[in-house]
Amino acid sequence: PFDVRVDFVNLAPGGAALRWQVDGQGGGSLDQWPPAHRLGLGQLPPGTHHLKAWLEDKGQPLDNAGYARVEREFIVEPR
Repeated sequence: PFDVRVDFVNLAPGGAALRWQVDGQGGGSLDQWPPAHRLGLGQLPPGTHHLKAWLEDKGQPLDNAGYARVEREFIVEPR
């Protein structure tokens, strides 16, 4: 599991949103905090993956005191 904190930003439909993508493709967005349901990253194959998350406001990147984007590499283990 990933822990995500969104501080000092008011997420709202049509306004600020947290957006993400995995391995440079697809992704999703979140416009309310806390989220209404648990977020999933889909069925990822085993191996190393890259998650990028960032804040936007009305489609434009949002600078939240220098902490507007985060990138993480993670490994999905085979079952």
